[in-house]
Amino acid sequence: ELNQPGCYRDVKDRTATVQFKIRKKEFEKYPTLSKLNNESDVYFLAWTTTPWTLPSNTALAVGKDIDYVFVDSFNPFSGKSQTVILAKDLLNKYFSEKHTDLKFEDYKAGDKNIPFKIVGHCKGSDLAGIHYDQLLPFVEPEGNAFKVVVGDFVTTTDGTGIVHIAPSFGADDFQVARKNNIASLTLVDRRGKFLPEVKDDVFLYGEEFVKEAYLNDDEKKIEFEKLSADLSAIREPMRRDAARFLYLALDLAGDHDAAFWAKDLYKDICEEGRKYYNTYLYNEGPKSALKVPEVKAVYSDDSVLLNGFEILNNYFDHLFENEPKVIAFGEDLGHIGDVNQGFSGLQEKYGRERIFDTGIRELTIIGQGIGLAMRGLRPIAEIQYLDYLLYGIQPLSDDVSTLHYRSSGQQSVPLIVRTRGHRLEGIWHSGSPMGVIVHALRGMYVCVPRNMTQAAGMYNTLLRGNDPGLVIECLNGYRLKEKLPSNLQTFTVPLGIPEIIKEGTDVTIVSYGSTLRIIQEAVERLEAKGISCEIVDVQTLLPFDLNHMILQSLKKTNRIIFIDEDVPGGAASYMFNKVMEEQGGYRYLDVSPRTITAKAHRPAYGSDGDYFSKPNAEDIETAIRGMMME
Repeated sequence: ELNQPGCYRDVKDRTATVQFKIRKKEFEKYPTLSKLNNESDVYFLAWTTTPWTLPSNTALAVGKDIDYVFVDSFNPFSGKSQTVILAKDLLNKYFSEKHTDLKFEDYKAGDKNIPFKIVGHCKGSDLAGIHYDQLLPFVEPEGNAFKVVVGDFVTTTDGTGIVHIAPSFGADDFQVARKNNIASLTLVDRRGKFLPEVKDDVFLYGEEFVKEAYLNDDEKKIEFEKLSADLSAIREPMRRDAARFLYLALDLAGDHDAAFWAKDLYKDICEEGRKYYNTYLYNEGPKSALKVPEVKAVYSDDSVLLNGFEILNNYFDHLFENEPKVIAFGEDLGHIGDVNQGFSGLQEKYGRERIFDTGIRELTIIGQGIGLAMRGLRPIAEIQYLDYLLYGIQPLSDDVSTLHYRSSGQQSVPLIVRTRGHRLEGIWHSGSPMGVIVHALRGMYVCVPRNMTQAAGMYNTLLRGNDPGLVIECLNGYRLKEKLPSNLQTFTVPLGIPEIIKEGTDVTIVSYGSTLRIIQEAVERLEAKGISCEIVDVQTLLPFDLNHMILQSLKKTNRIIFIDEDVPGGAASYMFNKVMEEQGGYRYLDVSPRTITAKAHRPAYGSDGDYFSKPNAEDIETAIRGMMME
């Protein structure tokens, strides 16, 4: 409802949270305020669903029996220290529980994590009568104004528990103002237009309509003529100009019949723009890895148990025997068969031209892979540890991920990058920078198998498609036992399709890779306490849950937690965004969703360092038990 030039989308949430500054002289009059620190400004934190009525504010309403808290903190925009008052039940909507232990002296303006401390409590009745400064001092009302009153309509369902009152608008506002002899201030005329006085260097809406719907036909005609003149003044109009001005014209026209065909034209322009500029990030035709049919792994009663590295060694042996275009290379890959023995003995068997060592030079390992892939071969470029992928990220992001997009689908780089990462015990060998990867490598597929059999299935899928891919094997999984499937060379893992590895009804746990084994340890204890957990292995981060399987799980459990070994705000937040926002998962929540991640620093050395740096089973169990009690 506030006009925001340059924002061309329908804003559904028009609520606003506003600070109203308490007058200094009130501190001497009210015992509730006298105990506060006078050095910082104190504000009521109020809430409104109609921001356009803020210039007409003359009172704030509180609930008589609602509990309120005084909170010392910092203004997130200015960085200045301040105290705010809001309902106790809504405290954690504005101040995260995670920040309760932050130290005030460590805070710097601009920090996203803001410390806070509760310094007082009171009932709403204790706040009644306190005066505050006028928020937008365009016009002063005649009579009593700018004080706190009690309103029986105030709740803690949402907002702050303090409601902005503009008596000129709304029945509740009018009634509570009349009861408390509060003056009215009407700064919008009968046509729905702000008065000329409602204007300063910041608030620029004097003589503007609150809503376009209030314009009459003659005024709309004038606005159309302005739009036409502005568009005609552009010497070389582009598609963006057509889309922008057509959007503005349709917004003016509203539901008028004349807009019927123009709406279709606007949709056509947007769709044309999408086809020109937002397609071909990946193969969309028959060579797409997403079109490779799923073939499930087949096991028999006599399937042998092997170490994870032996599964891969068996797989690569048969792959090189049957696929002459496949080449593999990387640090220590050839002579010793890679640091975890997945290629053990294969250089001797298939030759130095197909399986060979490189120097310690991740950047040019990727460069070799690009050249080989563009000449029709199927290279597997090994980066010894996931941490070292950072040295090769530039060509992967600039070249490999973008070539199909930049060439409008005419060229591809079907390079497979093989690496290993996640948990181990060392600062340079157990990183999991998945947030960096999923944001830098849009245009590649990112596979995160939980074991070596799944990894083999993903290699099969990528080799049957024509897109580049990254496969991150679990560094601590090479000596774990796995059954050898009888169709190791032909089974495929579909990309973008999660797998439910344990069904449950109370909470959905979303993760991938090595963390799944830690989760399974915690779940055993939770199940013994009667908490039924559903574990979802996403399998790939790019693409992510194409069929919204995780959403279906959430609809059943109504609780969800995302866990991984990346830093806070990394891949766990990426998964959170995909499910909560893109899939609309927030609609099905009974409790607030959670993320558990590694700490913000590099993983510390040794077993203790691993335990305290990355999510452990106790962290997971504690978080889920907390969700069940919420």
